[in-house]
Amino acid sequence: MKQTKITPKYVDFIPPLSDMKQGVLYISKPYKTTSHLCACGCGNEVVLPFGSHGWTLTERLSGVTLRPSVGNFGLPCKSHYFITDDKIEWL
Repeated sequence: MKQTKITPKYVDFIPPLSDMKQGVLYISKPYKTTSHLCACGCGNEVVLPFGSHGWTLTERLSGVTLRPSVGNFGLPCKSHYFITDDKIEWL
């Protein structure tokens, strides 16, 4: 089932895939990485590093935004979406 919302959760360490919950964006500031289960519902893990060599993570009262888009072209689902203010915007 395609998601339309994602909830940020700040962690020191990204949990193992078996402990990850659908609809949660795990953010590890110490390791400058995020991880979530693909928003299409296929169950694959999507890891997005942020910082100077990765995505841009913006935090506001309205939610978190990651840029550029999330393009899961290496996964069978081939999902493509933006994460903007805790919302999934499908492309």
